[in-house]
Amino acid sequence: RAHLGFRHRRPFRSKRATPSAGEVTVNKHLTKKPIVVTSGASVVTLIGGGLAVGGQAVTAADYTATDQPTLADAITAANTNIGPDTITIAEGTITLTEALPVIEDELTIIGAGEGVTVLDGDGAYRIFRATDANALTISDMTLQNGFAGIDTASGGSGGAVLAERTSLTLENVTMSNNYARLDGGAVEVTNNSVPPQFTLDISDSTFDYNTAVNTPAVDVNGFISSVTISNSTFTDNTSSNGFFGTGALTV
Repeated sequence: RAHLGFRHRRPFRSKRATPSAGEVTVNKHLTKKPIVVTSGASVVTLIGGGLAVGGQAVTAADYTATDQPTLADAITAANTNIGPDTITIAEGTITLTEALPVIEDELTIIGAGEGVTVLDGDGAYRIFRATDANALTISDMTLQNGFAGIDTASGGSGGAVLAERTSLTLENVTMSNNYARLDGGAVEVTNNSVPPQFTLDISDSTFDYNTAVNTPAVDVNGFISSVTISNSTFTDNTSSNGFFGTGALTV
């Protein structure tokens, strides 16, 4: 069933200003591994990340996470570092005991493989939320047991991933047993600004046993410019109100 939706979201927030020439700001929440960040002719070594330097946006920074505290620190550091960043999550299972920080800048999150790197919302927490981040890419991991209730930050949509005014790419990701009180048992992508912009791209991924009151697996809401799904499997995703049945995607 085709569905075009528009829901009120908070007004678009402009991105933070780029530091003035010569200014260096270091994030307060530091990871333990030294990271070298390069921007143009300037090189700054930071303990865990920050942003630099000389009036230029940092092009990239890499972070490594092994558990929830280091993952949370890496997201916070990546938010501070202006420009696209990468977080690599080691193999193993991370079960959330609280919500992770909201992703606020362009980010790629890479695991060691589906079923090898597992992020588990413990039936209590949404796993990733990106707001005004430009683009979020998630690859090579399993996201399971995510939860978006009515009292969850930004509402009850997107059980595993909520992308607000952010393009979302999923590659080699398994989404299993996630739940949303409203839409997108696994994934919600939403944009309330015109003209249409932002995209959803899913490839080589699996969605199974995700549930929502409305859209069971993936919900695309508002003004999204394109949706592309390839080589992906949707199995036993259900809508508890019966209106959307077992449909995989609502746009």
